[in-house]
Amino acid sequence: MGEKTEKLLSILKLQPVVPVLIVEDVVHAVPLARALVAEGVNVAITARDEAALADAKRGLHQAGDGDVETLAVDVRDPGAVARGVAAVVSRFGGLDIVVNNAGVGMFAQTADM
Repeated sequence: MGEKTEKLLSILKLQPVVPVLIVEDVVHAVPLARALVAEGVNVAITARDEAALADAKRGLHQAGDGDVETLAVDVRDPGAVARGVAAVVSRFGGLDIVVNNAGVGMFAQTADM
């Protein structure tokens, strides 16, 4: 388990936290989601790849007592993001933490950007 995941888990143990929304590619979201679900935290993961989300959801249900929701959301579409957040709030009754690790990689020298 990574240092950031351990830190988040230690914070969560201080007070009851229910839903966590993880916005990032599924491959990188699963380890954090697995650790949270194992602690009984309800987790929602968004990504564009519905097949990858379905695979992740199947695996995460076995990790612990936390509930898992997956949502196909393209973060380049602000309306889709708003609908995704609304779906999480509707499903879990609120949203306590958002882990936003979605972005665009620009791989070039700074002077060339």
